Amino acid sequence: SGSSLTERVRINSNGIVSVVNGIALGVGTSTTDSNVLDDYEEGSHVVTMTDTGGGATITPHNSYKTLAYVKVGRLVHVQGVLLVSAISQTMTGTLRVSLPFASATISSGAGRSYLTLGAYNVDFTAGTAPYGSVAQGQSYFEGAVSGDNISGGQYRVTTSSQIYVAGSYYASA
Repeated sequence: SGSSLTERVRINSNGIVSVVNGIALGVGTSTTDSNVLDDYEEGSHVVTMTDTGGGATITPHNSYKTLAYVKVGRLVHVQGVLLVSAISQTMTGTLRVSLPFASATISSGAGRSYLTLGAYNVDFTAGTAPYGSVAQGQSYFEGAVSGDNISGGQYRVTTSSQIYVAGSYYASA
């Protein structure tokens, strides 16, 4: 008497939870098993660093050239410390760092993400607030700088630069 027959949790034949308290844990609007967020991966990604201006060759430090990542469904979280051990010449562009997965291309710019960047021994051409810009459909972030009354500055590394990275972005399917 008085008991509710409302579905609270659904576990499919593979042991995957697909509904909790009436909320589908799927991608899109379907609650079918094919849309359940059962895609989980974690690992490390060895980065490549480049100068968007093409003027400098950047060599990351052997012990600090990896970003750890966790991917659940299409959401990817990355974090790590990157060091530069050598750079061939003064940069002419801004820092570009590879990511483990390409970012999503979504209408209205919702696929663009921003990673938090900390920095030591990095040359900012303008501004004081560094961030990593992940453009839609790309498998890298570019260092950028913002601040009062500027449209954006470049993020240029030198030998012995340290870059602290953390943040999430939405990956392509």
